[in-house]
Amino acid sequence: MKLRFDQQSVRFRLKKSDVDVLADKGAVEETIHFPQQILTYRLEINKVVQSISAFFANNHLIVRIPPEQALQWINTNEVGIYASVSWPEAEKILEILIEKDFPCKHGSETDNADTFDELSSQ
Repeated sequence: MKLRFDQQSVRFRLKKSDVDVLADKGAVEETIHFPQQILTYRLEINKVVQSISAFFANNHLIVRIPPEQALQWINTNEVGIYASVSWPEAEKILEILIEKDFPCKHGSETDNADTFDELSSQ
């Protein structure tokens, strides 16, 4: 799973195996290790939320997706889920993009093996 930040947006790009884990276990996460700290980012299907939500605490970024929306995305050719999450207390809006990963034009065969090549031409 890839993670990209750009100003007030965060983009998750999931490979086929990541989507399979999300479907089977209800969550997929990765951890980046820094000297003396870590950053964990997680996508999870959550029955409690009515819309996509996000929070960051204790070096964990967690994005929760309602089951209906997650399953629609997982089980179809839908490429992405997009949401705007607002935090009135911070007067900010966070754009969240959750996408199926496509092959890179300059990527190696190994890098592109677990991507959604079949959707890239649509």
